[in-house]
Amino acid sequence: LDVLSFKLNKPINISENEIINKSLRGNVKALIEREEFREAFEISRNLNLNNTTFLRGLNWYRKGLYSDDPFDKFLAFWNSISIIATKYHTPDERTSNGSINQIWNCFETLWTNDISNWKGINNNIRWINEMNEIRNNIAHGLIPIEIEYVEDVISKLDNVRDIAYRFLTEWYEKL
Repeated sequence: LDVLSFKLNKPINISENEIINKSLRGNVKALIEREEFREAFEISRNLNLNNTTFLRGLNWYRKGLYSDDPFDKFLAFWNSISIIATKYHTPDERTSNGSINQIWNCFETLWTNDISNWKGINNNIRWINEMNEIRNNIAHGLIPIEIEYVEDVISKLDNVRDIAYRFLTEWYEKL
């Protein structure tokens, strides 16, 4: 389901032994061709054998797609990036200083050192640090749950989701 949800870029969840595509309403069910399902299964099996870390990243991305809670969504999308970066970064003195630097390294690997080439970042050289700070504030309960903060996180969800999707897609092509 992680691979299929990622390939379709749609929220797919299992609930009470039932697969649910939350983007469809009413009695409409998602129509997935047998070949799409088979391909996702084969990719998943290969990742499970050779790249379990990448598969865990896809699992977090799927959780971000189907979660209703904006904080959970943000954490899941950010975790999908962070998990990949902590495994696949190029080890050096800088990356030994933690996950932010590992994410920077992976972004630079994919999109060059020139931040102006990073679509969705809008030349914000603090984007990774700002998103990671939001992640830390949510994960460690450092902020009160107030409407202004919730609205701020909601306003960033589409952006972090888009970056996570592009990051995962392009990193998968490198595997």
